[in-house]
Parts: sequence; structure tokens; C-alpha cells
Amino acid sequence: MKYQKLLYFLQNVGRDPSSLMLEDYLTGLKNRRFLLHYLKKSIAWDTLDKQPVSLLVIDIDYFKRINDQYGSSVGDQVLVHVAKILKKVAGKRGIPVLNAGDEFMLLLPDVKKHNALINAAEIIEHITEKLTESLSVAVCCIGKVLK
Repeated sequence: MKYQKLLYFLQNVGRDPSSLMLEDYLTGLKNRRFLLHYLKKSIAWDTLDKQPVSLLVIDIDYFKRINDQYGSSVGDQVLVHVAKILKKVAGKRGIPVLNAGDEFMLLLPDVKKHNALINAAEIIEHITEKLTESLSVAVCCIGKVLK
């Protein structure tokens, strides 16, 4: 894990530095600034009946205890592990976001409630395979979500 920052730097050499303002350097996920901009500019709020939006909020409970007991490098590994799972579950349609600290979000444009709940269950299953701390996941759906 101590080479994670170097690896990220090497992978991003030559990239537009302004893009790094919208990403977390450790996990490579989009950050809250990106999410807020995306919600303002890219969601067609007036067509939610046809294109619902789902948002999953994932929080690693007692994350501070992981850092205190095992050190911040292990805490960083946990964050990277969760980020990889979110990227996998998100596929091409979803947008995984590191909101703050140990709180992640998965924005799912044009995904209805049923599918968002399936994604949430998949995230819980994959993360709890290796993480012994508890995990909280909230699902929010806006638009026609029952069909």
C-alpha cells in the first residue's frame, strides 16, 4: 500500500491536472465536487418519470477503529478495496463516488428501485467477504421506481 500514491501518479502522468480536482487520489473514484456538478448539469430533473435516478450511500461503520487498531495504511487498503467493488458493481452505467472519509456513493442514472436494491445487496455481499466491520447502505430512488 505504500506504493499506492506512486502507482496512481505514474498512471496519471500526462493527464489534465484539473481532472484530479474531481477525483480522489487514493481510490481513483470521483469525488463530491464531481457529484454535485454532475447532479446540476447532467440529470434531467424534469424527465425523472421516464428516467429515474437511484443513489446508494455506503458507509463503513467504525472505520476509525480500523485506522486506530491496524494503522492508516490498512485503512487505505480498505478504502481501495471498497472502491474496486463499487467500480465493478457500477459497470458502465453507474458512477462510484468517494463522498467523504469512509462514505461512498453510487449514482445510478436510469436505474429503478428494484435494480438499485440488487446492486446494494451485491455491494454488501462483496464487501463483507473481507471486511469484518459492519456496513450501512441506504438506497434512494427518484422518479417512477415501481415498474
